Amino acid sequence: MASDPSPLVRSLGPTDLERCCAMSTQANWNQTARDWEYLFENAFTYGVELPGLGLVGTTVALPISSRHAWINMVLVDEVCRGQGLAKAMFERCLSELKSKGVVAFLDATEMGARVYRKFGFKESGEFVRMKGTAAQLREVLAMSDVAAAGAK
Repeated sequence: MASDPSPLVRSLGPTDLERCCAMSTQANWNQTARDWEYLFENAFTYGVELPGLGLVGTTVALPISSRHAWINMVLVDEVCRGQGLAKAMFERCLSELKSKGVVAFLDATEMGARVYRKFGFKESGEFVRMKGTAAQLREVLAMSDVAAAGAK
């Protein structure tokens, strides 16, 4: 990678689905093929390839409003980390969002947070990721409504 400091960053699409899913799985993330398909259709997507390896990194910016986008799915295959690939995709993503007047925000793993701090991102809070069915979510929301009503 030292001979090419600027890896080629390109858009992602349906032909990248299998590799995107594989990288999500490798990172122990819970994204499904349907999640990636949604992102291909509704987000700004970025990928980086290396000769002989194919797609080895992804970054996505999902518009939340006309002025805000959530950066997510910043993944680099574990055998390719430490080569500046996440940085290259992230810089391209931020540059394109800025050119559109869009403010970026994100959530991060500790590994990712080290990268984002270099770009001036700061921690502003924490949240908890939960996994379940729609029925379970409705049950939790109903319980929180009851708890909130009791607190008044």
